[in-house]
Amino acid sequence: MNGFMSLNIPEWLGYINYISLFKYASVIMTQNEFEGKVFDCSPAQIAVGACPYPTGEDVLKLFKFQDRNWELYMGLFVATVIVYRILAWIILVAKVKSHRW
Repeated sequence: MNGFMSLNIPEWLGYINYISLFKYASVIMTQNEFEGKVFDCSPAQIAVGACPYPTGEDVLKLFKFQDRNWELYMGLFVATVIVYRILAWIILVAKVKSHRW
């Protein structure tokens, strides 16, 4: 879970990653940017490895995002944001009520 997006993390850390907004945002943004893209790579560049991913689908396969449901991840992102806001509000109200003026 270092940096913006980690692809190979221990399984137990993967469960913690489900409460992170970055997990959902990275899938949404990566699919938005790379789905349907074709890069301008010549056959010579592909042969020597200068252009290892000539299409956006190849990039999505690299990240293992090709089968992800965009609508589901957008819904999970919004739900996580709402849950965080509600928790912050509850904590704020509890803190204000505990310290009477």
